[in-house]
Amino acid sequence: MESKFALHHILADLFVTYSTDPKRYIAFSRNKIWYSIANRYQPKRFAFKPFINVADALSSLGYIESITGYHDKGGANSRNARMKATAKLVQLFEQQNLTVMDFYQLADMECIILKSTKDSKGRSEKIDYDDSADTNTMRDNLKQINENIGNHWIDLKITDDQYKALQAKSPVDFSSRNLARIFNNGDAKDPQFNQGGRFYGGWWLSIPSEYRSRIRINGKKTIELDYSAMHFYMMYAEKGLAIPIGDPYTLDGIERKKAKLALNTALNASSKSKAISAIKSNQWPEKTKTEVTDILDKLLNKHKAISEFFYTGKGLELQFNDSQVAESVMLSMWNRHGIVVLPVHDSFIVPAASIDDLKAEMLTSFKEITGYTAKMKASVPDESLKSDLDKMAQVVVYDTAGNITKVGVNAADTWDAYKQDGYEGYRLRGEQWEAAN
Repeated sequence: MESKFALHHILADLFVTYSTDPKRYIAFSRNKIWYSIANRYQPKRFAFKPFINVADALSSLGYIESITGYHDKGGANSRNARMKATAKLVQLFEQQNLTVMDFYQLADMECIILKSTKDSKGRSEKIDYDDSADTNTMRDNLKQINENIGNHWIDLKITDDQYKALQAKSPVDFSSRNLARIFNNGDAKDPQFNQGGRFYGGWWLSIPSEYRSRIRINGKKTIELDYSAMHFYMMYAEKGLAIPIGDPYTLDGIERKKAKLALNTALNASSKSKAISAIKSNQWPEKTKTEVTDILDKLLNKHKAISEFFYTGKGLELQFNDSQVAESVMLSMWNRHGIVVLPVHDSFIVPAASIDDLKAEMLTSFKEITGYTAKMKASVPDESLKSDLDKMAQVVVYDTAGNITKVGVNAADTWDAYKQDGYEGYRLRGEQWEAAN
């Protein structure tokens, strides 16, 4: 029985991994001690002997390619054993007409994760903790959110050729739908959950941003709304000040995208020198440190009123606040409107017809947490990924202040309209979802 259980899990992981990225291996341990360890992040699922016997049998029969791991005493160059499906196993998978829609993530994995402060190499460890009323509430809320998402067909409406190109560029695992909240700078002696806390894990979070407009929920077109300059609104609100008029990230002579990244780096950095090094490396490698310092000083001069927040690691505290807003928005949309929401940190994806409800809940949640009224904007779809049919499917109208006043979705936003050549993979995943649900 234990061997059969292990076989089912190994084959499921091999199939989903192959479907997502045929070149990718699955890591596993051949260390007996590893299978005896059990904590909140690693439930004891398999016994050592049955698991290894199954893995070895699959290897000897030619169904997997297995690579032995290695370990040095220092641990710097250690690596677990790895496996991936061979052509022989892939042929069996294909005979079963399986897709990733036939699989699901295990619901018992810990979804409230606390990580330690990063070391000099940028590494952090998961910290065990005793549950409190707060962590239990967060977990219960997230389980409801994950259950809601799991009960809907979430997919990308792209052509088969576009899907192949995406898989080669940034492989997508459609079975990855469970979210987890990751908190940062934890202390094992005094665990706190007030830094970070954003939602991670859903496949839509890892795809290139230009593909997000192609996301469909139950076959319906979606729209993405995000808060404008959310963290700056929060910081000014904390000081009891109104945010200055205009875009907080714009300054003459400085590219907006780079300016935004520079300011956010200054918020997350623990010192000015670390911020400058990171900004120079990532935004302006061609400039000297003096030139980068001058640019950053000009950007920060625009926000003198909140200068005390920079170079303090404030960013993770702000992320906790925006994660609380995100949780509120997702729960309110479901409890009040029966609408599932896909979070992308400070933006949210919903069926386009639910835009008014989403806007109202985003305004309410932000006001409750910050005391201020937020601004929002809709993400602009990438025209290169649209078919002629899509280009007429959605109209977003703004007023002079940049606020959304109208979202129109015409008859092209229907399931039948997409039954056209080139979308066989998308249609097949939809049909299999309907058959299974």
